Amino acid sequence: MAGLAATTALATALVSPPPAGAATGSATDVAQTTVTLPAEPAQPVKHVIQYVQLKPGETAPPNAAVKVVPKPKPRVVVITTKQSGAKP
Repeated sequence: MAGLAATTALATALVSPPPAGAATGSATDVAQTTVTLPAEPAQPVKHVIQYVQLKPGETAPPNAAVKVVPKPKPRVVVITTKQSGAKP
């Protein structure tokens, strides 16, 4: 940001016409430019995302992003047993 502001200030100083009462061609003429830079925040912004699981009958607050939890797939378990006394 500082480099962009400095480049803009220099380009403006070079392109702008001299003031009406200024003498041109003198070696003692010095152009002064004041640049005001925006203040940088002391700490970076930290976004906090909270996930809340709603209980049955509860509703989400207004403007809240709602993500539906997928239902788990049922597990099929096959059990093969051999009973005592059974002949093949």
